[in-house]
Amino acid sequence: MMYSDFYFKSKNSISFIIFILAGLSIFSFLIFFFGFNSTTTRASKKIIKRHEIVNLTVNQAAIFWQTEKKEIGWIIYGDNENSVNNLVFDERDVGDKKNPSYYHYVLLKNLERNKVYYYKIISDNEIVAINNNPFSFKTSRNIGNLISIKPAYGKVMQANGLPAENSFVLFNYPNAYTLVTLTKTTGEWLIPLQSVTDKETGEPLMINEEINVKMELLAADLTSSLIEAPVKKTNPFAQTIIIGKDYKLDNAADVLSVSTSFNSTQPSNIDIILPKEGSIITTRKPRLKGTAIAGKEIELSINSIPAFKQRINANNQGEWIIDNPVAMSPGSYTLIMNTLNEKGGKVTLTRNFKIGKSGEQIQGVATESGTLTPTIVPTATLIPTSQVISPTIIETVTSPTPPVTGFDSKIFTYASMALIIIGAGFLIVF
Repeated sequence: MMYSDFYFKSKNSISFIIFILAGLSIFSFLIFFFGFNSTTTRASKKIIKRHEIVNLTVNQAAIFWQTEKKEIGWIIYGDNENSVNNLVFDERDVGDKKNPSYYHYVLLKNLERNKVYYYKIISDNEIVAINNNPFSFKTSRNIGNLISIKPAYGKVMQANGLPAENSFVLFNYPNAYTLVTLTKTTGEWLIPLQSVTDKETGEPLMINEEINVKMELLAADLTSSLIEAPVKKTNPFAQTIIIGKDYKLDNAADVLSVSTSFNSTQPSNIDIILPKEGSIITTRKPRLKGTAIAGKEIELSINSIPAFKQRINANNQGEWIIDNPVAMSPGSYTLIMNTLNEKGGKVTLTRNFKIGKSGEQIQGVATESGTLTPTIVPTATLIPTSQVISPTIIETVTSPTPPVTGFDSKIFTYASMALIIIGAGFLIVF
């Protein structure tokens, strides 16, 4: 053997070793980098602030939860604990547009009666479950009550006089699954009371209209209100609710008392006399009239253009009047009154009214200053239900991968490239 042959063989052997080491280095790097930077859905220790089953009936149920920050969320579910692969998005998500929010509401439809279903919450691509085990619920065995009972309904406004659109309304009847709906663009909402399900038995409950219920109003910005009232006072509410304030109504009262807690009450001598709630006014400059504590200041505002805002003091008889406040175009308006009660507590009242168009036919009972008070009858076209939007249910979608092992499919792609490099080195040597 010539020295040159030995030299080149030695050189090739060294090259081969270098290629092997380089390939292994690349392979190890890819495993480390991509294995610990997986973008697939993963198990999580994420904590959700609130989570409950709502609107449970024989063939549907909804999942309501709250997160600590705004997140995009959805549900995967099924009737087998080991196979939750049906995907349902939030009721407010339309098409490919998914909006992050604090509150989440997913409605599951077309379920079978008296059957257990399993589900996992996916929040910002992380699974929320109990030790990776799904949550569960059981649909009701029997259909709801067929007796005639009026739905709970009303209207919610923001403090600035604008409708509280897309706010959650939660109706909590004692020992029953919570009923939930969303407000419409007008701030109006409606909750049917035929399908109230007992939490213990899963059977429909007979509603007692004398029983007090607790309600929650939850806005997208976390502004909220608590309401306590008998069932019979919720269909309908006597006045518009201003979100951000708490209310209490007992069997003897017809007007909700405004408070910062459920212990304060509103004196009966604080009121808006004109305009009447829901009235249609034939003049563009309506008279404003009401009562308050004698000598107390009243702040009045109307969401007109230009906006009307004025302060006035009640006279010695506790009365106040404003004539011709501002010329308003035909349309709907809200008058907001702020004043103090005898104990110095803040009281807020609202009145919704409409300026009628010229020549518009108006039916109702005539009142002072050309104001007509129509009979208020709830109609399906004015009030939302909790089933307005149908979520898209994809029966064949594979559920997001539960706790991953730390690998991603990219690993194998790059590993293959590393092996190709090693093979190329082997061919060069031999």
